[in-house]
Amino acid sequence: DDLFPLPTFCAHLVSRQMDGFFNSGSGTLFTRNLVHFSIGIYTLEDIAEANTLMKHILLKKSDELGYATRNFLERLKSFIKKSKLTLFTNKEIRQALKENPNTQKKYMAELQQYGYVRKKEGDKKKGFTYEIVSLEEYNQLKDSINHALDGVLDKLSK
Repeated sequence: DDLFPLPTFCAHLVSRQMDGFFNSGSGTLFTRNLVHFSIGIYTLEDIAEANTLMKHILLKKSDELGYATRNFLERLKSFIKKSKLTLFTNKEIRQALKENPNTQKKYMAELQQYGYVRKKEGDKKKGFTYEIVSLEEYNQLKDSINHALDGVLDKLSK
């Protein structure tokens, strides 16, 4: 096997996630990777395995939304796709997702602030209708991270 030095930022990012991996029950896998990181020389298989961990970490770190808001948005997108809606009201979403009104209000304000959801029509008295700006933005972010890491691995393997 060809051996490669792994950039220290990879080891640093993965080591920062150590508590999360131990708590999630995948401590054995992480411990094995940590041993590889401490040795300092890696095979392509080691780098591929590190990339798998890095994809999750980089996706989480690249997302401007917090976990709870992202979860709400993905559930909202799923509901919109299933029901084939383009516009929706807070009431429809609250009933469909069984969300607390105050929590939903907080999520919707954050999603509007970051440009993931926008008001389309309506008023304060009768209520507003909203639309999701892009149903595929999260998948596009995943794809760009996967493409970047897979590209590095492809270059190393040539």
